[in-house]
Amino acid sequence: MTAGSDAILDRLMALHPKVIDLSLDRMHRLLAQLGHPERSLPPVVHIAGTNGKGSTLAMIRAGLESAGHRVHAYTSPHLARFHERIRLNGALISEPDLAALLDEVETANGGAPITFFEVTTAAALLAFAPGGVAEMSLIALAIDADPAFVATHHMARIFAVLFALPLMAGIIRRVLAADAARDARGSPPE
Repeated sequence: MTAGSDAILDRLMALHPKVIDLSLDRMHRLLAQLGHPERSLPPVVHIAGTNGKGSTLAMIRAGLESAGHRVHAYTSPHLARFHERIRLNGALISEPDLAALLDEVETANGGAPITFFEVTTAAALLAFAPGGVAEMSLIALAIDADPAFVATHHMARIFAVLFALPLMAGIIRRVLAADAARDARGSPPE
């Protein structure tokens, strides 16, 4: 039997790297250990920026769900409890599903240094992948940082990258350059 999600998250918080490393190497390693769930995702709408991400995500979700689409969502940060970060077909992830996913990620990580965001993003990717917790037709993400340089950049089928206001020109240029390079290679992000 797995421990509760709060206990697992507490253990994983203790693994936070002691040295700042802005590369995606930890995420590459963890996703490989998990069998690359990011490579089998449906299209992704990636929302980044300073303000307005949550409301932008809510509007996108509401519109798509009213059109009959099944939409999963991943947001960061949460307001009251962690479960708010992962929505499956409109509902918060259940405690048993979240605990099982976090347990799987913790086991795959093997005690290596990892950030809270990387761990929780990997758990969300497992939930969203085919054969995960629930099937869907689109994923919407709302994060605080530049999508070219964070764990969510591993999404293989990014359909759109949206920036909530205020627009951040430098980030947009980096994302477009990274996307152009990826398109030139003909491959998803590694």
